[in-house]
Amino acid sequence: MTIIIPAYKPDQKLISLIDALKAQCDARILVVNDGSGDAFEPIFDAVRAAGCHLLVHPVNRGKGAALKTAFRFLQEEGCDEILCTADADGQHLPKDILACLREAEAHPDALVLGGRGFRGDVPLRSRFGNAASRFTFRLLMGKKVYDTQTGLRAFSTGLLPLMLDIAADRYEYEMQMLCNAVRQKIPVREIEIETVYLEENRSSHFNPVRDALRVYGLLIRCALGRLYEVISFLFSSLTAVAIDVVVLFLLHQLILSFFMEDYALRYTISLLFARAVSSVVNYLMNRKVVFSNLEKPALTFSLYVLLVVFIYFCNCGVGLLIAKLLGGIITTESLLLLVSDLLGQCVCFPISFFVQKYLIFRKKPKKEEK
Repeated sequence: MTIIIPAYKPDQKLISLIDALKAQCDARILVVNDGSGDAFEPIFDAVRAAGCHLLVHPVNRGKGAALKTAFRFLQEEGCDEILCTADADGQHLPKDILACLREAEAHPDALVLGGRGFRGDVPLRSRFGNAASRFTFRLLMGKKVYDTQTGLRAFSTGLLPLMLDIAADRYEYEMQMLCNAVRQKIPVREIEIETVYLEENRSSHFNPVRDALRVYGLLIRCALGRLYEVISFLFSSLTAVAIDVVVLFLLHQLILSFFMEDYALRYTISLLFARAVSSVVNYLMNRKVVFSNLEKPALTFSLYVLLVVFIYFCNCGVGLLIAKLLGGIITTESLLLLVSDLLGQCVCFPISFFVQKYLIFRKKPKKEEK
């Protein structure tokens, strides 16, 4: 049996947990220092002195990345045993860790969760956050799990391929682990453990806004499957279109109209400025939310700019053609501008989506880290 503890800037509670585990069982303890920094070396020196195996990230990469580093290490060992992940902040008691190990030993085909009952003195944000994630998970994934955010999980090494086939690197990793288990029909068993919150959970590095958005975004992505990219791309495109239309209208009808009479020239210049503003917003949304590819920002942005230039000329040509065709039908210039611009963007929408998905933000298979 191996107990895995990812640790980022831990305190003495990590040493206390290790000492208690050593006193109660003979399981191997594997600790991952997730880029905690030099100030925390005394803690990790004590971890080594306690007989634990220590893996180190030079910089902080996130809880999910730390867990995958441990899983990859164990997979390369070729061991066949029961594993248990636990947090370093003292919120998982040794008796509960051992109970999860025993449950996983009895059910090696299952993912075992140590679910907190949230009884007693629990911080309001934790109680509310867990209730919200529990409700959302059941709504979107169709599976009842009482504590979706627990870090106490046990399973056999037979599930390591599943655990390593997860792209997420931070707190959302554990949510995707649950989603993947449900989708692949892996049994999820939950045993109740004691709810422990020390010092109002101040030692937690979970950001209630940033990390919560990552978790819920991933949950929605898992629930929608392949439709997620199309729907989120449509949303980002509609946002960009709204910005584009507002800037285009302001320039074409209110600013340039004072000293420029030619419709085509005003349209071309206004569309250029409007597209520059909306494209920056669209790029950031697509990079971070839609395609979730944060690699090589300089390259992806350069390719995106080339796409924007191409789409601009296509949009401009289509828009002017539509304006010419509908000029005799739509006599109001403002309405003609709106209709021609929107129809032009609709024509260019599928081109933009496929180029961004399969060229600009295309994800290459990750090489396994040694």
